[in-house]
Amino acid sequence: MQNVFGMYYLKTGEHDRALAQFNQAIRLSPQYLYAYRYRAETYEKKGELAAALADYRVALSIDPDKRQVGGREAAEGIARIEQRLAAGNAKAAPAASSTAVAASAAVTTPIGRRVALVIGNSNYRYATQLPNPANDAADIARALRKLGFDVVEGRDLDKRAMEDKIREFGRKLERADLALLYYAGHGMQVAGKNYLVPIDAKLERPGDLSFDTIEVSQILAQMEAEKRVNLIFLDACRDNPLARSFSRSLGARSTSVGQGLAPIQSAVGTLIAYATQPDNVALDGEGRNSPFTSAFLKHI
Repeated sequence: MQNVFGMYYLKTGEHDRALAQFNQAIRLSPQYLYAYRYRAETYEKKGELAAALADYRVALSIDPDKRQVGGREAAEGIARIEQRLAAGNAKAAPAASSTAVAASAAVTTPIGRRVALVIGNSNYRYATQLPNPANDAADIARALRKLGFDVVEGRDLDKRAMEDKIREFGRKLERADLALLYYAGHGMQVAGKNYLVPIDAKLERPGDLSFDTIEVSQILAQMEAEKRVNLIFLDACRDNPLARSFSRSLGARSTSVGQGLAPIQSAVGTLIAYATQPDNVALDGEGRNSPFTSAFLKHI
């Protein structure tokens, strides 16, 4: 039904309303050929040629043998736009930049509203300082913005600042189609739960855990509150002296503090990636970025 409304708005020249309908059709049916085919035509009419080309390519990938009219029309659209771009006649609209970049960079996925929370903590006050995380956060945030993400970025954050960034991210999650969390810095697991460590954490007493750290599940719960794709990247499996001192403060319960991060049970549609396997410690690396972030940036 959304595709029918979208085609109506396309015919009447109401392009933004048409895009809203096609976006909804794709969310409901990500492999629906004609939603991509007609959304591509809408972008083309708006002058957003990179986005149009991306959608035509997705449509053709769904029907590579061009057995359907939509597949044949997608192939014609690709040829038409490539010819225009080669001839230098493209007249992209001013508002096309972020959408076009996202589309050209990810031609096999639907374009939707993308938000990200990126945090890198390096300059710890009461623990070993880390050389990479602040650089990692800056470089990841820059790469995500080029892919059309609305990025909430923070570096070297204390507990209150981290909470403020998480709260800002939570507000942006409303109506988002894809949400991403990227954290680099100290992290720890206690009793099977994972915690992110702000730069002002001390963890001198057992009761300090909830006051000094951020539990990962609190962020995950916000991300999974609505149906969307969630991507979580935790480069926080470093050797953490705070975890060792906190373990000593627990006495007989010290075995509840494990190495690295614990496995996380997530909902359908959520991907969680660690810098190393759960319950293990990752290396910082010697360059500008950690090995995990370097690989991520290479393949993003």
